[in-house]
Amino acid sequence: MGSTSGIDNPSFLAADEQRRLLFAVSETNDGAVVSYRYDPDTGTITELSRQRSHGAAPCYVSLDASGKWLLTVNYTSGVVVVHPVHADGTLGPAAQQIEHKGSSVRSDRQERAHPHSIVNVPDSRIGSFRISVWIRCSCTGLMPRKAG
Repeated sequence: MGSTSGIDNPSFLAADEQRRLLFAVSETNDGAVVSYRYDPDTGTITELSRQRSHGAAPCYVSLDASGKWLLTVNYTSGVVVVHPVHADGTLGPAAQQIEHKGSSVRSDRQERAHPHSIVNVPDSRIGSFRISVWIRCSCTGLMPRKAG
């Protein structure tokens, strides 16, 4: 596999099912998500697009089962973001941003929410360690309400 440059602190990657598209977070205070095309014949990785992560220190990125929505978690700011993935692999502007609130029972150790990941489950529910469950519409990619 090849390599690429031009992204600061690429701390987490996700790939589509065909392993032709790669997505990376730039875990910085200004946060970004970047899409790439991977050519397995040449090992070349080409940047396709980048979008703001709308938070600080994005630490996790995943694709939904359809491959049409990229889900990003911003650790420091507690924001979860949904970006559309276009047919050519480019990312559209954020379709949704959800800011998690709250703190740990020990506020001296954790004064605010710090989500670590976002995981799709087969019925389009998305959860976090705190176990916030969001119902996500597979057509719009948005998460209009919490379950329960």
